[in-house]
Amino acid sequence: MAVATHNDDEEPSARVAALSCALLSLSESFSGEVLGVTNNEISVSSDGGHAVLLRLALRGHPYLVCLSTKDHTTNLAIALRLTRDVGKKLASIVNY
Repeated sequence: MAVATHNDDEEPSARVAALSCALLSLSESFSGEVLGVTNNEISVSSDGGHAVLLRLALRGHPYLVCLSTKDHTTNLAIALRLTRDVGKKLASIVNY
């Protein structure tokens, strides 16, 4: 998995990658049990901001897009929309 973060240190970036995968996998299991279908995205909101994770399949390989905000100047709906738009744009470029 490729991870791009604001942090230049590889160790925190590796933790973010591992936690992101685990969180999305847990969310997919939960969604499957409760709703009967799996999901490809999850959003997290806290006092410190928002994070949206989106799973993509690009040329048969799984990718994870994560957009996060550091405060509430960007609301959760905008963060979700931006993440979906980035995912759609990436898919159109890579799968072209």
